[in-house]
Amino acid sequence: MATVKPDVMFPTRTRPQAVFDDYEFVGNLSGAVGAFGRVMVVRRWESEQLRACKVVPVRTSQERELLDTEVELLKSLVHPNIMEFHAVYWEEAAQHSATASKVYIVCEFCEGGDLGSRIALHREKLKEPMSESQVVYMMQQILSATKFCHDRGIIHRDLKPQNILFQTRSRWSPIKIIDFGLADFVAKIQQTAKAAQNPSDIDTLCTEGNGGDWLAHVPDLCSFGTGWMRRLSKRKAMQVAGTTPYMAPEVFAGWYDHRFDNFSIGIILYEMIYGNHPFYTPHVDDQQTVKARIQSDVPDFPADVSSFGARHLCRGLLEKDPEERLTATQALQHPWLKDPEKPSAFGNKDMLTLSKLNGLVNYPGHDKFRRAVYLMLAQELSEQQTQELRKSFMALDATGDGVLSSDELLEGMRHVGLVLPEEELTRLVAALSSSGSDQIQYREFVSALIQRRVTVDRAQLLECFRKFDTGGTGRIRFEDVQNALCGSEAGTPGMTESEWAEVVLQSNPAGSGTNNDNVELTFDDFVALLELSVVEQSSAATAA
Repeated sequence: MATVKPDVMFPTRTRPQAVFDDYEFVGNLSGAVGAFGRVMVVRRWESEQLRACKVVPVRTSQERELLDTEVELLKSLVHPNIMEFHAVYWEEAAQHSATASKVYIVCEFCEGGDLGSRIALHREKLKEPMSESQVVYMMQQILSATKFCHDRGIIHRDLKPQNILFQTRSRWSPIKIIDFGLADFVAKIQQTAKAAQNPSDIDTLCTEGNGGDWLAHVPDLCSFGTGWMRRLSKRKAMQVAGTTPYMAPEVFAGWYDHRFDNFSIGIILYEMIYGNHPFYTPHVDDQQTVKARIQSDVPDFPADVSSFGARHLCRGLLEKDPEERLTATQALQHPWLKDPEKPSAFGNKDMLTLSKLNGLVNYPGHDKFRRAVYLMLAQELSEQQTQELRKSFMALDATGDGVLSSDELLEGMRHVGLVLPEEELTRLVAALSSSGSDQIQYREFVSALIQRRVTVDRAQLLECFRKFDTGGTGRIRFEDVQNALCGSEAGTPGMTESEWAEVVLQSNPAGSGTNNDNVELTFDDFVALLELSVVEQSSAATAA
């Protein structure tokens, strides 16, 4: 099986001003400041699609390393509740210049605002907490995305309401976890722990003013110069990273793992249930008192505000001892989140239909090239184009872990009366699993149903075409395909020359593609080959 190389799927541009050639900057996101950067709304010139762009100055090698890590993680974290990554643009400062280099990280745009704003709306205007049904629906998605990261050895280190966005303004909008600027592999962080004399000397990473308006009232929240480091000496300690009011107790001692995130989620859950922070009182606490309260205070859990299940889950996530704290996997299985009387984000098989899943049957018959293009196109689609496919994926995902097993797929198909022989099911799972495992990722699932379930813009197809046509010739040649695709096993070619000739022949049986000296696809051939429902975009350019 062939797959698209990451550098083709997620382009890295280093040409000066390249980001402005591709995007129009249309404004700041209100209150959106990520870890060490600000966030802008940008519009793709040709497709007119809105996206978010984090703009970060790069002054040190440590900052560059953090950004490199963030980009690599975003390329690998494909989950319906994790922000989608599109491209990165590096702008190097001129030699001897006093200005810093910049990086522009382009991701999906979520128009529904952040969780912090919704909590504040309920607290300050509506004067009532969120309903437990709403909280359950949101917590399932937050925990699913977190479990997905933890299962891959990745820790976020800055989970807080401001880093949880709503894709739309709907009350039941999908949740998106954003800002992986401090995320990393737990093993890597622990291996690079440095010698420190005592906890106050631990290497410190903190986000500069990015906690939302209310966090601005915590004096000196990030008062470490540029927010980076303090002196190191004798004993091993990991970096203290994140936003202080959302840190776990063990973080201040300088040694932690993925369970750090679970404590942060416990704080977020408390805020959603009760409308206030369990360890911070505005205009009363400063950084040191917040830290002390996290380490020693036991929050109140008023029984007249919440159910026993809500309190039990929140206590489990807020355990001071990480060994006693609930993991994301355990929390997802908590009875309060599995209550059949409450709406669920996952496993809703009754919303599946035969027509929604029938397109999967033909997917194994597509050639390698078409599968690769559908995979690319899945990255270009808007929320409006993918919302039904996302709902289908989450309906099949009974465990809520962000991937589909063959058993989950089989059970969903049986539910709608779609019965496949075991051999065909095995072929389908193999075609959908880029890693060769028994797990189907979200992007692969979407790509498999694009042909039957999505109407695409011609401009979106042009974006995919240009990822292949790196020379800007207006044609895709075998050399372009070689550069874009790779085999599922290291060292194996993504496509052979004879396979490519067959692809071109299918697109234009009577054309010059049959000539081995000129086996190539024009943009019109490319569109015809994919057999998609395509609409024109008034501003879309045509291929050269």
